[in-house]
Amino acid sequence: DESFLDPVHNFFRFACVEVFVADDHNPGRGAKPKIKDQVGLRCGHCKHVHSSKRAKQSVSFPSKTTNIFESVRNFQRTHFEACQYIPDELKVRYKKLMREVYKKIHQKYIKAY
Repeated sequence: DESFLDPVHNFFRFACVEVFVADDHNPGRGAKPKIKDQVGLRCGHCKHVHSSKRAKQSVSFPSKTTNIFESVRNFQRTHFEACQYIPDELKVRYKKLMREVYKKIHQKYIKAY
């Protein structure tokens, strides 16, 4: 993944975002799969908590593979700081990554999601 994604997105893939297949349970706060057994993305830290207790954007169901990147960005912008179940040490690591200067890879070339 290092050759396709910048360190911040690698961090989210490794430490925060989990891929799953929706079942019959309520998959998230507002997020609903469009079809049975749809693949979704969720926060690996608050998945065990009732959906009413999770911060927004804890679960998403991208309708196309081209929307996966945007789903992770929404998680980063909305859910990450608001989630009380993500350990503080991960939030500190994220802030450090954001401060460091990295070679940015243009978004249109990101195909790893």
